[in-house]
Parts: sequence; C-alpha cells; structure tokens
Amino acid sequence: MFKNYRKIKQVIAGKRYTLFVANTNAKKRKGLSGIKSIPHNFGMLFPYNEELSGRSFTMKNVLFPLRIIFLDKEMKIVHQVKAMPGQKSIFCTKPSMYVIEIK
Repeated sequence: MFKNYRKIKQVIAGKRYTLFVANTNAKKRKGLSGIKSIPHNFGMLFPYNEELSGRSFTMKNVLFPLRIIFLDKEMKIVHQVKAMPGQKSIFCTKPSMYVIEIK
C-alpha cells in the first residue's frame, strides 16, 4: 500500500493498528489523500520534531472518514476529532508532537 514507509504496531483504544510513518515533509503532505480506502486496522503516524500548539490538518482529497488523534510529547492524547472527507481546518489548540489518523 505505502512503499518506502516504515510501519509500526500500536494499540489504540484496545485495538491493534499498523501505522505507516509519515516521516518526511512529502509524506506528511500526502498523508492518506487520494487513497480509496484502508483496512480498519491501518492508519498513519505523523511525528514532528517539536511539540507545538495550533497544529492543523485538512481532509483535502481524503475519501473516507478518519479519527484524528493529537498526542503530546509523552504520547498522551490531548485532542481527537472525527473528521469527514473534504473537511478543512482541523485544529488542536493544545501542544502536540504526534498525530495519528485511523479509520
């Protein structure tokens, strides 16, 4: 599905997920856009170099709903949103360092 992406296993809300790691700016811009669907136990992890407030995402060209989870530097959930296809300006006002997108 995502060639040249590192994968990690992560348990989220009691379910095991395989997360593709978007560890470059190009991979972060692409995200899950243009993909028709992903299995329920897959998603994407967006790691950042620093914890910032006001991190934002968009669902441009994403064709299915996602749960977007913002985490702080200690990997604790600080905000989450159920996002719909085409939704713009998904903000997290709290400091976050990682973002996970799952179906």
